[in-house]
Amino acid sequence: MHLLSDKCASDQHDDGPAINAILRKNAGCKVVFFPQGIYQTRETIYVPPGSRIVGEVFSTITGLGSHFTDASHPQSIVRLGNPGEKGVAQLSDMLISVGDVLPGAVLLEINMAAPQPGDVGLWNTVLRVGGSNDTLVNTKCSAPDPGACKAAFALLHITNTGSAYLEGVWGWVADHGLDPHLNPSTNPQNIAVGRGALIESTASVWLVGTSFEHCVMYQYSLHNASNVYVALQQTESPYWQGVGSPYSAPAPWDVNPAYGDPTFSHCAAGDAQCRRAWAQYMLSSKNVTIHGSALWVFFNSMRDGLLGDANCAATGEVCQRNLVGIDDASSTFWYGLATKAVDNIVWDRGASEEGGRGGNVTLTTQRGNKGAWGGVVAAYLRDVGERKKKKMEGDNGGGSGDEGRESDAKGSPDGDDGQDEGKADAGCLLAPGWSLLIAGLVFWFVI
Repeated sequence: MHLLSDKCASDQHDDGPAINAILRKNAGCKVVFFPQGIYQTRETIYVPPGSRIVGEVFSTITGLGSHFTDASHPQSIVRLGNPGEKGVAQLSDMLISVGDVLPGAVLLEINMAAPQPGDVGLWNTVLRVGGSNDTLVNTKCSAPDPGACKAAFALLHITNTGSAYLEGVWGWVADHGLDPHLNPSTNPQNIAVGRGALIESTASVWLVGTSFEHCVMYQYSLHNASNVYVALQQTESPYWQGVGSPYSAPAPWDVNPAYGDPTFSHCAAGDAQCRRAWAQYMLSSKNVTIHGSALWVFFNSMRDGLLGDANCAATGEVCQRNLVGIDDASSTFWYGLATKAVDNIVWDRGASEEGGRGGNVTLTTQRGNKGAWGGVVAAYLRDVGERKKKKMEGDNGGGSGDEGRESDAKGSPDGDDGQDEGKADAGCLLAPGWSLLIAGLVFWFVI
């Protein structure tokens, strides 16, 4: 089904009603083709089970209007299925964006469960905020105050009923303009999108060749998620955060517990390097495997578009205190993790003796795991839940109770964020020498 053949045009009117009608009409019947263009919608685009959508050179669906402005009641611009629905929903060669500053907009929400792996999936798809001529964000967000530009609530939300396969997906909050007249020095992009990719699925999620950049609280968050596979991921922290910035995370956003937002309560109030976005945040997640991560940090409070001091020389070439946050997570197997310009690659708080959050903190430092561009860890193995189960079985005569090793990671003297150092029950960390060798086999480089 050619979208324009059903009288849906990419001009200045609201294309949403026509797109929704076409998707309902052709679900389970035809592939819907979006010719190259910009399709504006003032309502959520609902993708029903049985839908296959194909774009052309990143055909763009962009949200506009009051439906997406209330941050206390966020609404998705594109929604794949409703909670409880199962079926096929596939997108390729599409771009989803905001046409204005929309603090209540979730660019893409996935509720649908896939009966078979790949039934729900995205290929070659971009989630973008700002940076282009077709959105008002590029002009409304050029002032040095990011708090005036809370342009979207989140880029991606895979809910606890959804499962999906994502390949070649880029979530980008613009740090510069893409079009020729959007000069970085005269039109910088100081945008505050609250959240990157929030994964709450307990079914199966595969993220292969994905990148999320420049969101305020985190780039990836696994909140009560399980059965997640990530391969070849890349992140960058917001350039405007850090020493000298008017805002420290989670500001300018408020923490919303319903979405598992990190509170940054482990940071001192004035520690701007600690209060920067997590590259990867895991809260009560389990059964997670990650192969190949490039987690980068540049700049301190770079808001003028001039790209000065990218390596944070003014703060000892440390731009950020902690990059990965693991909180009461178990069964996590991470291979090939590379970082730049941070004190601690991993901040890991284990479970308390009574169970749940609040245990000891283990810090895996960049200084102790040096790599080509900063830090590199070949393997970080986190399996608290399984070891405790085995120990309990051992205490009851069901096993030896001594499986697994505690982490060799220790906190740096000046980077403990006020937390207890020492050995948490944090799995195994391969030595730096092995890190360099093995990471060279499994790791790729992204800038």
